[in-house]
Amino acid sequence: MSMPRLYAEPMQKIDLHDASGWLYRWDNGDTQMMWIVPPSPQRLADLKRSQPWLTD
Repeated sequence: MSMPRLYAEPMQKIDLHDASGWLYRWDNGDTQMMWIVPPSPQRLADLKRSQPWLTD
């Protein structure tokens, strides 16, 4: 079981042609993508296949 998440730091800004957001790293080592403008459902499905770390 992983430790609880207390805080996150932005690691990288992600800009796609139809979406943007920030990749965060939590204090327990987990990473999470937080979308400002989320991708379309079809684009999200494509990202899950090609870059799963962007869809956590």
